[in-house]
Amino acid sequence: MPYTDGTHAAQGCIKQLTELGALVDVYSKQWLEAHPNFPYCSADDLAEYQATSSNACEGHLLIISASLDESVVAEQLMTAYPGFESVLGKNAPFHKPDLIFINLATQQILCVGLGRKNRIFGYAIGEKAVEIDDDNVQDVTSTDQIDDAGTPTLQFIRKFVQHDYAGIVTRLIDSLYEFGVAACEWDHLPLYPELIEEALAQGPDEDGLFDIDDEMMTLEEARSVIAKFESADSWGKENLSTLQDLFPELTWADLSTGDY
Repeated sequence: MPYTDGTHAAQGCIKQLTELGALVDVYSKQWLEAHPNFPYCSADDLAEYQATSSNACEGHLLIISASLDESVVAEQLMTAYPGFESVLGKNAPFHKPDLIFINLATQQILCVGLGRKNRIFGYAIGEKAVEIDDDNVQDVTSTDQIDDAGTPTLQFIRKFVQHDYAGIVTRLIDSLYEFGVAACEWDHLPLYPELIEEALAQGPDEDGLFDIDDEMMTLEEARSVIAKFESADSWGKENLSTLQDLFPELTWADLSTGDY
């Protein structure tokens, strides 16, 4: 692996977070061989990436879940690199990142997470012009848009993903964004499916309507709400599963902010 240097604090941080399951050295032969069912690349693919990149791919990308063992992750990262203080320290923004990407080849750090109304946000440590939000996230995760790279954010991302041949960074950003959309829709629907079913089981009033969270609905309208719950649940879990490919212990509750 070409990226083995670093302070003792940084090496200790990587070791501890790896043991916690909060850090994945995704382009490492060791990790890929230990996870043969990882759907996006394999140890054999890594050998090809190494040849294509003149040995720059292996070990270049660390992915951290800041939502798992949050206090331990924050403490370790701030000890290893003081720049994380503004992101994870006491005076950091209310919503801290869910994922932190560290590119050891380019020495870039990218943070992304869900904030109020489960909307995505993203920024780079040390580069103020980089910003990811609902307005540009689809450009950030689009290969064509990244290649055009007309803004500081897209220029940053293009450099960041140069050796990310399996598209893992953009895939995770997109999945986090889509999970946030689904979680927001779920949270704004009335009641819960089980309670709606209970209301339907009690039967309609004299006008043929059902009381669903103080809103009178027809049977068709109530069934439509249940269908929306099922759709949001399915889409949310599908995108959560992409994040769980790296961090199996992540849950819906770990990511959904509940901040409305």
